[in-house]
Amino acid sequence: MTTPRSVTFLAGVLSIAEVRAPDPDSLAATPCVDRSRFAGPGSAPGPRLTTYGIATTGGCLQDEAGGPRSAAEIFFSQTSLVTGHRYLVAGAVDTRTGKAGFWDPVYLRDDGVGTMPASPKLPLSTILNATCDAGQSQITSDDLLGGFVTADSVVVTGHGGRGDDFLVTGPYGSNADTLRVANDDSSASFTPVVGQLLRVTGALHSIFGNRVEIQPRDSTDIVVLGMVTGVVAEVWDRGPTLSVHPTPSASGFVVDFAVPRAGLAEIEIYDVQGRPVKALVKARVPAGSRTIQWDGSGASGSKVASGIYFARLRTEGVTRTARIVLLR
Repeated sequence: MTTPRSVTFLAGVLSIAEVRAPDPDSLAATPCVDRSRFAGPGSAPGPRLTTYGIATTGGCLQDEAGGPRSAAEIFFSQTSLVTGHRYLVAGAVDTRTGKAGFWDPVYLRDDGVGTMPASPKLPLSTILNATCDAGQSQITSDDLLGGFVTADSVVVTGHGGRGDDFLVTGPYGSNADTLRVANDDSSASFTPVVGQLLRVTGALHSIFGNRVEIQPRDSTDIVVLGMVTGVVAEVWDRGPTLSVHPTPSASGFVVDFAVPRAGLAEIEIYDVQGRPVKALVKARVPAGSRTIQWDGSGASGSKVASGIYFARLRTEGVTRTARIVLLR
């Protein structure tokens, strides 16, 4: 702490399932709200607590036993989580993204390799079920977020090429539901082909509170089962993109971004505590790609300290985030 203040904390180590358990009062509200009983009011953080689990993908932690509500995301950790390692984490539950997670944990300990939880095979209708289940009688996406799931016998219907995300539909035969699969160069780097019949395993992530996607660990999590003829390809819209390079760097950064349609775009730099550092763009921009610079300065023009920062692009109700490592 930089100044004295009061902090409420809970003793002992809780399972992630205990942390994610829904607040009965919120479930009984009208409309029903599914939120952790340890979250603070509104989007404020709750009391500090400690939990233990194994890293899945994309900064998620899950109880090794698996099961419903057994995983949570870790936001803005100064230590990158290694998939398959056990971690002891201390922090506060935060719901500012719309889903419960640990924001900027105050302590994180790597305990080495653990046992990955089982990955249940589920239909897309269950994976995509965003219902607020007041009676807790069904499996919904809230029960699955952050944990491993397997979507079996799904068909590729749209993609942006090698190393880009792609869309799958299922169940095979009716193709009633559509799910996005993350496939960037740091994870799967799979080459999708429209009509491929796949089995896809990965952690289920909430993307800015308004959709979910599966994030495989690597290309071995995507198994080609065969090909299906007569599949009509969906129009592929990659959406807004954001990247920052080089990182780490001591002399400044290049920020590349693209928007598919003209509209208002905002790009801001934030520190690991989620505090704004500097606004780079806040204007209506035409469709297409462009490049701007960040020289490592704050809003006042003075240089900011070494550390981890994040660039955030907001446009069309969509957010993209890129991690930055600044060295002095």
